[in-house]
Amino acid sequence: MKINCKKSCGECKVPRPTTDERGNSVNVPKSCVFPFTYKGKTYTKCTFFEVTTKPWCAKVAAYQSGTGDTTWDYCSPKEDIWN
Repeated sequence: MKINCKKSCGECKVPRPTTDERGNSVNVPKSCVFPFTYKGKTYTKCTFFEVTTKPWCAKVAAYQSGTGDTTWDYCSPKEDIWN
């Protein structure tokens, strides 16, 4: 995955993912930020970490649980059947 960075401001942009970390096709909410970091790990796709039923993504670059639970959202499947 190629990451485009602006050297002048140190800002990097990761291409918007179309799959979750298991390879399922997903619709990613526009409010989600990639990459995001949670519990020391950086994610470039929707993750199932600590949630096994649906993939999720963070709305902030450095997500911390317990921050009012408005800083994350579920990614929705593009297909009815999950792999």
